[in-house]
Amino acid sequence: MVGSLFFLTSVATAEEVVSENIVGYQQRVGRSTFDMVGCVFTPITNSTGSTLFSKLVTGDFKDGDQAQFLRPTGGYNILVYYVGGLFVPGVGPGQTGWGNTSGIQTDVNLIAGTAFWMNTDADYFIQAGQVQIAENNKLTAPGGDFFMFSSPYPADCKLSQIKFTGLKNLDQVQFLRPTGGYNILVYYVGGLFIPGIGPGQTGWGNTSGIQADADIASGEGFWINAVDEVKVEFPVPAYLF
Repeated sequence: MVGSLFFLTSVATAEEVVSENIVGYQQRVGRSTFDMVGCVFTPITNSTGSTLFSKLVTGDFKDGDQAQFLRPTGGYNILVYYVGGLFVPGVGPGQTGWGNTSGIQTDVNLIAGTAFWMNTDADYFIQAGQVQIAENNKLTAPGGDFFMFSSPYPADCKLSQIKFTGLKNLDQVQFLRPTGGYNILVYYVGGLFIPGIGPGQTGWGNTSGIQADADIASGEGFWINAVDEVKVEFPVPAYLF
């Protein structure tokens, strides 16, 4: 779950932010099980670039904590946190930090809008950086399989606020429940029932075909499973204008 979200600016609230170069951090509570987390920042001074996982995320990580990143070809790249058991090339063994499953220092590049799994016993962990520019609110989900996604911004939104181009009948999004399992929403083309309007509609609904929406918290990752490639345009937070 999300703990706190802060913008390091000279103004009091996010709604008052007008700077194009906004930096901040978001604190999240460890769940002691797998949690789907979204990358919502870019490197400071580079609001369009990728950032190293080890530079993005800090916290009171414990030995054996993991982060897992879905490969485009399937499977996961796995990073493990070692306390005194990491080998750092050029330094030697006995180090602390993130490495591969063989205990050798390794990192992963992330862009804002990437989601990944975190499994940590940390009381908290923080991701920090610069907020993505408004023009970079468009991402692409490859078709044919499940893909991990998140908003590229540190801001809450609703599924209905996201513009999808290329969705087909029965494409899905899935949101991890804190208690386990998923909330599943299905895209219906002509098969949706909207209360007060009737059947035969198009849009998002639950698995029973009744119109439904989802609240997506800042930094929350989710699955999209689409038949074909889908263009995804996220709402731009008001503080970027």
